[in-house]
Amino acid sequence: MFTEKIYTPKSGTLQLPTLYKNRNPIAVFVMKHDLQQNTEAVRNTTESIDRSDSNRWLFLIEGHTKYVAQENRYLDEFIETVGVKTEDPIYNPFTREVAIGASVDPCSAALAIFVIDFLDLIDMNNTRDTDGKQLEELINSGLESVSRVFEIDSKALKKKFETLDWTNKEKLSKQVLELADIRKTLIGKSNTQSRLKLDSILNSSQHPCIFIMSGIEHEPVFTQ
Repeated sequence: MFTEKIYTPKSGTLQLPTLYKNRNPIAVFVMKHDLQQNTEAVRNTTESIDRSDSNRWLFLIEGHTKYVAQENRYLDEFIETVGVKTEDPIYNPFTREVAIGASVDPCSAALAIFVIDFLDLIDMNNTRDTDGKQLEELINSGLESVSRVFEIDSKALKKKFETLDWTNKEKLSKQVLELADIRKTLIGKSNTQSRLKLDSILNSSQHPCIFIMSGIEHEPVFTQ
């Protein structure tokens, strides 16, 4: 059984014998990347693995060798030390390629990712108290970064960002909901592609034991 609290990772054994051919994978699904409790959950879940029998294990890690979140860094070190076979079945949903594949305008996709992450940052770090100049620098830096990821004009993205009505709570809430739907569309497209990749990996793998670590939004890739 999985247990869940806010930002507390879900961990346990997946019971999907058809997909995993009775390999009883153990999994950690993180609610938010780069939190200490994620590393603790991964450490607790992998500590029972017999390091002298590591060739029996296949690790399926979102962002393997690409993400710098602390849970990924821990697993990178573990994998290098133990010598576990590792694959990343997850297609990054926040890319121009996925946006186009999902029939989403890349600029709208970039805005959705930036705004939802920005609001999350505000909630977690209490940046409401940040002065105006620092907040503007934070916004501009974030817009530049996400523009590069989606390969769009940062000025066009900023112009789109400025259409959000931060002075009208009701209107802003509606705009944010629309952006959240775009984000879900990107994740849905990514998950469809990722499931096909996962099937290919599992069909070609003979490892009898599986460990999974990914974000909670990609849980359906492994469980449906």
